[in-house]
Amino acid sequence: MKRIILLLLLISIFSISKTIKPRVIRGGDRGYRGGDPLGISTIEASSQATSVGLFASTSANIENQNRYSREEIFLKRNRKEVIKDISIGRGEYLYTLLELMKIEPTQDRVQKLQRNINRLSKLNNREFLNRCRELIKS
Repeated sequence: MKRIILLLLLISIFSISKTIKPRVIRGGDRGYRGGDPLGISTIEASSQATSVGLFASTSANIENQNRYSREEIFLKRNRKEVIKDISIGRGEYLYTLLELMKIEPTQDRVQKLQRNINRLSKLNNREFLNRCRELIKS
């Protein structure tokens, strides 16, 4: 699957890059004297190439985000801070994670997570989130 997506991405990049036509602007074309003092032709060509690069980068990010939920991505990036907030029973990272999970951060729910922090900290991200949901529902 990854190879197919990569292949399609490369094909689209090469097909787009073939349509980029460099355009030379001479000083006399727009009232400038003495050549291209602003480097307009260089700016135009580089912006077209940058657009192709941004397209490729964005496509890869979209594929990655489709594979993981928002809360998994958040937990992957902020795991240490989330565990720290759970251990003290409050904090921005904990509240943000609960919000992403669509869970109201009540004192009782936070205490359930707090009591199980040792077990939670040993789980991978997906298991961590599933166990948090189970604890909160119980």
